[in-house]
Formats: sequence, structure tokens, C-alpha cells
Amino acid sequence: MRLLRLHPPLMITSLAMLGLLAFTLVGLVVDDRTLLGVPIWLKPMKFAISIAIYTATLAWLISLLNRGKRTAFWIGTVAAAAMLVEMALIGGQAARGVRSHFNNTTAFNGTLFSIMGATIVLAWLATIWIAILLLIQRVSDRPASLAIRC
Repeated sequence: MRLLRLHPPLMITSLAMLGLLAFTLVGLVVDDRTLLGVPIWLKPMKFAISIAIYTATLAWLISLLNRGKRTAFWIGTVAAAAMLVEMALIGGQAARGVRSHFNNTTAFNGTLFSIMGATIVLAWLATIWIAILLLIQRVSDRPASLAIRC
């Protein structure tokens, strides 16, 4: 597939999130458990959608780089790994029927929430780094360049 060549780790993560989206949709239908009045599979479903979009977009942005491609490849790989860990923890907590965010009810839950915090910081830093790489070099497609800068 041509899309996978954009950035394989990010695109595989995006495809995995689409698979998880299908799983969570089934979960919404067959699992009647709720947490704080909300179906437990709703949060992982929303995160699967957003991470699929984020990783595919980051892969596309990396493909626009002329210089620093090797650095960007590794930054994107770190972002993909961070998102996979983040999603595994969110999905795992949903499967357990407990909150994933701001959950310090036990040492275990607090540790998982701390790991999630660290992984999202890695994703933010990766995004900022890619943004800087894009800002300091000329992207050949002028409309795309203007859109990225905005």
C-alpha cells in the first residue's frame, strides 16, 4: 500500500487504531457496563479515532520534509510507540471498568496514569519537533506550506 510508505510505524499505528475502533464499536453494542454513566468503550473509541487521525497526519507531514528525514523518521517512530502505549493503557483500563484519566485510587492506577502522562508529553514533543523542522525549511507545495505554517 502506498499510504504505508509515508511513515510505516505511524501508518501501522493509524491502521491499528481503525481496528481498535471496530473493536470498541462492538464493545459498545455487546457490553452494557458503564462508568460514571457513560459506556466504558466510548472513551477508547474516541481516542482510537483521534489517534488514527493524528498518526496519519503526522506521517503525511513527515513526508513533506526535504531535510532531516532520518531524524523525523525516528521522531515519528517515538510518537507512534507513545500512542500505542497510551491506547493500550486507555483500553486496558476500560476493559477493567475503571477510569483511565485522573485515576489515583490505587498505586497501580496512579502509575498507569503517570505513564499515560509521560507518553502524551512524548507525543507533544514529537509534534513540536516535526513542526519546527517544517517551519525551518521550504515545502515545495506553496498552498500546503502556507497551510502548515498557519
